[in-house]
Amino acid sequence: TAAFYGCTNLVYANLNLANLTVANNMFRNCSKLEYITGASFSLVSNAADMFNAAPRLYGLDSATFNSVTNGSGAFRDCTSLVTLPLATFSSLTDGTNTFNNTTALVSLPSATFSVLNTASNMFDSSGISSLPNATFESLVNGNATFRSCALLKKLPLANFANLANGTNMFMSTSLDPEDYSNILIR
Repeated sequence: TAAFYGCTNLVYANLNLANLTVANNMFRNCSKLEYITGASFSLVSNAADMFNAAPRLYGLDSATFNSVTNGSGAFRDCTSLVTLPLATFSSLTDGTNTFNNTTALVSLPSATFSVLNTASNMFDSSGISSLPNATFESLVNGNATFRSCALLKKLPLANFANLANGTNMFMSTSLDPEDYSNILIR
């Protein structure tokens, strides 16, 4: 944990982290970090604040994050991150602030978020426009999950049947009214 925390001159890393399970704060405040290759982060379960405040980070092409359960603040303020093409987040249960203020983030094409329980401010003020495979079927706390996601237009598979708190969940979004039929809220 916190292995590269505050390494302000780190720009690029080619890492083999096949056995890494705890990565909280690992690249936090790495203000010049742009790209990481060779790391799938497939066994990481704790990614809290992993890349928090790495504003130049734009590339993690081989990262799957399929074992992460705690992703709280993982990519918060990563304002250059556009996509995580292979990331499924299929084990993520705590997504609080995970993508908060990721203003360039437009796509998470493989993300399912099927066991996500808490998503407070998860995408707040991000550039996300669509989450084509996200189901959110276990989400209980969705407070301000998509607040100020002005480009959000589609959540085609979303099912919020277990949602207990949806306060300001879709405030200031551009969701297409035709897609509301696919968003089930009890």
